[in-house]
Amino acid sequence: MDKSNSTYQIKCLPAINFVQKIGVYESKNRYFVVGSNNARTKYRILKIDRTEGHDLTIVDDRVEYTELDMINSLNVGLHRNTSLNKIASAFGIVGFVRLLEGYYMILITKRRRVAVIGREIIYKIEDTSMIYLPNDAYRIPNVNEPRYLKIFQSVDLSSNFYFSYSYDVTHTLQVNMSIAQNVPNDLSGDSVFVTRSCPNKIFVWNDYLLKDVRDKLHPDWILNIMHGFISQSNVSIFGRPIYITLIARRSNRYAGTRFLKRGANKNKFAKTLTTDTED
Repeated sequence: MDKSNSTYQIKCLPAINFVQKIGVYESKNRYFVVGSNNARTKYRILKIDRTEGHDLTIVDDRVEYTELDMINSLNVGLHRNTSLNKIASAFGIVGFVRLLEGYYMILITKRRRVAVIGREIIYKIEDTSMIYLPNDAYRIPNVNEPRYLKIFQSVDLSSNFYFSYSYDVTHTLQVNMSIAQNVPNDLSGDSVFVTRSCPNKIFVWNDYLLKDVRDKLHPDWILNIMHGFISQSNVSIFGRPIYITLIARRSNRYAGTRFLKRGANKNKFAKTLTTDTED
């Protein structure tokens, strides 16, 4: 067989963040964040130090555990006569924010499926919660903390924020369906490889909230959240069902309307909004 005339099939599949269910467990000195897939067959663990009043000390060993190994790892991390209390369940981590008294972790506690593109599911955030990370014994009180916390929480994360565990909502369908740029050069024969796209940072609404952990955590923990609008409808054309999906993205560099405004801001950004339709 002349290999020079052979035809090979190369499949490029999107990477899927398998951390889709999260449990947060509390001890006196640490938070243990346990992430798993939907089937609860694979696990990852984050350890967050609660004895730091201002700094975020978070450890990701980047190990993929079975359920038994995960339980054993948690037991090893505990001091004698210390127990764990589960304080929260979630579907993902929005990010971490530091206010005057230390860091908070922001979790997605409710989600709703709004669209399916191919096999990839897109969710809308329905509710979130914030967990104060330092132990109260290490809290450095500040009288302005409640005011800053109220200002931060005035941004309603349950209003038009979207994410996916496998589909990059920050890019258009054309970009997501284009040939991957990181295809290995030494592929031979039929091959299957997984690629993880690089998000379009201008549409990653929680980019600032992830800046302290993006390089520290395994990508399975990272959710790039988009602010805008997503709607999907099933229409019949000559008896054939067609799904039409509208995705509109709002830039994180210039939020809000342009009422009585013209031009760009001091950082040279004007309002940016992209819209694409898939069927």
